[in-house]
Amino acid sequence: MRAKNTLYRYLGVWAVACLPLPIGGCASTDRQAAPTVAEVQEYRLGAGDALRLIFYGEDKLNGEYSIASDGRLALPLIGTIDAGGKTLPQLQEAVRTAYAKGGYLLDPKVAVEILHYRPFFVLGEVNAPGQYPFIPGMTVRQAIATAKGYTYRAQQGSAMITRWGDASEVSYKLSPGTAVNPGDTIRVPERHF
Repeated sequence: MRAKNTLYRYLGVWAVACLPLPIGGCASTDRQAAPTVAEVQEYRLGAGDALRLIFYGEDKLNGEYSIASDGRLALPLIGTIDAGGKTLPQLQEAVRTAYAKGGYLLDPKVAVEILHYRPFFVLGEVNAPGQYPFIPGMTVRQAIATAKGYTYRAQQGSAMITRWGDASEVSYKLSPGTAVNPGDTIRVPERHF
């Protein structure tokens, strides 16, 4: 009897150990639901963004500026200010404050607009991998279409995305509204038969 109970216990442990794990529990194949275009938070500026600054009543300061790779923005008279990671209203206030504190303008009125967003990248099983210009409201499926669509080997239900500023690639299950952000790297994996 004792040998029989030991055998059942052994078989029970072996059966539990051999159960298939759900895909969601495996880190390498985890597919998260990506944020949709409607859920995307306010845009944060970063290296590669091109801006237009308009100073009301100070036409000589108006111009087009680019954020450098270190996230700084070089402006006339005041030098450089941190722009990376700021929203447009935050940058606008930082520019206004810098010109006022420096004594260059008494009551600066500044408008900041984005001329060009940093590009996104598409790699893997697409017909034309490369760098593409970002358009606000763009979805991952539209980004893949911009790269001339899937190859015949592509896994079409998901994509590996490295978000701007993140070091790791995450597998996302694609839906019609899955958002792409400026600076993202989208990799379309090869399907396995």
